[in-house]
Amino acid sequence: MIQSEQMVTVSLIVNELVQNVFDHAFKAEQKGSVLIRGYEKQRLIYISVEDNGNGYDLKATNTDSLGLMIVSSYVKDKLKGKIKIESNEQGTKTCFYFEKNIIDAVRR
Repeated sequence: MIQSEQMVTVSLIVNELVQNVFDHAFKAEQKGSVLIRGYEKQRLIYISVEDNGNGYDLKATNTDSLGLMIVSSYVKDKLKGKIKIESNEQGTKTCFYFEKNIIDAVRR
């Protein structure tokens, strides 16, 4: 379990990444897939969004994309986490991770 604030932030980030896939990863009439994964390892939460689309030039897009700037900012500022983006002609993978905040052990 994670705190609701973290979950809201994760939801906004994943929503933006999936929206980017639908808007940019595939050409008209091109079929593809999106894989969303999440897991916990040693108090870290890992989330990834991966597609098999056309990819893009990271250097050109990272400086111009408002959506990716917001995603990066949310990961770093709100989750205090790290983000890594890989993209080539076989698709794009965005992975971020952050330390899980422990929820009170006292349940009401």
